[in-house]
Amino acid sequence: MYDTLGQGHRREDYPLQEFLKRIPQSRLPRHPLISIDPKLRLDHAHGQSLPDWIGLRWGTLNRFPDGVAQPTTVEDIRELLDWARRWDVIVIPYGGGTSVVGHLKVPMTDRPVLSVSLERYNRMIDIEPESRLATFEAGIRGPQIEHNLNARVLTDAINYYCAFASSTGNFKAIIY
Repeated sequence: MYDTLGQGHRREDYPLQEFLKRIPQSRLPRHPLISIDPKLRLDHAHGQSLPDWIGLRWGTLNRFPDGVAQPTTVEDIRELLDWARRWDVIVIPYGGGTSVVGHLKVPMTDRPVLSVSLERYNRMIDIEPESRLATFEAGIRGPQIEHNLNARVLTDAINYYCAFASSTGNFKAIIY
């Protein structure tokens, strides 16, 4: 590779404070469930793909959600979606942030964009005793699922490729 590309050099990471200065003012109307904190908006502006990492490390990430909501109940989620519909806001669901396919990328648009993070919507709802089928809220992550199942003397079969940070939207658990 050296013969093809030549001498490499390490590039300094783009400073966090510079990113935070570049995040534009939110276009969202105020809502009690929505934060416009710049660091939270930066954290929800990308996934884990190579282009996302390059954008973060080199400072080329340039689109950010206007706000981030972290609902804890289904009622919160309904309220946020109704509110977004009324105000013509684009909603991007955010699970564990492990996306490598670009669906967390904020679109170039004149409409405001809301990231709805499900990380606090993370409880086990039920285990059906006969089939042992477990139902979880959408934001629960792999280790939390495992903890819940092991506490009930059940085991799980999760593909741990990215289960540490992935929410249930990214993998399936099979109880045996």
